[in-house]
Amino acid sequence: MIYLDKNINMKAIYTMLLCCCFFLGQAQMEKGSVLIKNGTVITITDGDKENTDVLIKDGKIQSIGKGIKAPSGAKVIDADGMFVMPGIIDAHSHIGIDAVNEATNVISPEVATGDAINPFAMTIYRALAGGVTISHAMHGSANAIGGQCETMKHRFGTMDPEEMKMKDAPRTIKFALGENPMRVHGEGRNIAPRTRMGIEQLFRSSFSEAQNYTQSWKEFNTGKTKTPPAYNLRLETLADIIAGEIL
Repeated sequence: MIYLDKNINMKAIYTMLLCCCFFLGQAQMEKGSVLIKNGTVITITDGDKENTDVLIKDGKIQSIGKGIKAPSGAKVIDADGMFVMPGIIDAHSHIGIDAVNEATNVISPEVATGDAINPFAMTIYRALAGGVTISHAMHGSANAIGGQCETMKHRFGTMDPEEMKMKDAPRTIKFALGENPMRVHGEGRNIAPRTRMGIEQLFRSSFSEAQNYTQSWKEFNTGKTKTPPAYNLRLETLADIIAGEIL
């Protein structure tokens, strides 16, 4: 949650978003209530509401309206002349993870940034200080098909990285059709791909292999063949992309 002085122009408002903020996502979710009073609430979905209160209980918004009474023991913040808005979501980020690229293979969908979350990363602390409460931690672009990404709720310093993973967030993965795979693999290691044409062909051959893998499992599960195919996490992930289970 962010609140800003109302008596400034819009350009200054967006600049101030990076330095004047109030956030609730911390190492351990705070207990108790906070009442922000008399602010201009930017609801995003229901317009702007002037002289409006926001009541937060145990880290979750309970109500938005005028004249809300503070519960017993609640911290009260006077936001008169300020803006109150939801936390910012960073849709393409590399913060909060200890590894970005798995550059040992140009096709590496079997890896996941969710396995590299560092809850003590200062980038998370700084993001929260700027009002960014959620980020989509993406694999890097060294690979044509990179690793799976992770949507994270920023909780700086939590002891369990699993607590940072946003429950039921869509599964996503990083692709790169550009200079980085060519530079890292084609130019750097003299292996395919060296061109955009080569990257596209790797996409096609990889998905073709995944289709054959899926068909092999189908034939085994229906009794058409007696021997199951060797389990392959890379092909399993590509098959999930084909099936629409990974964006």
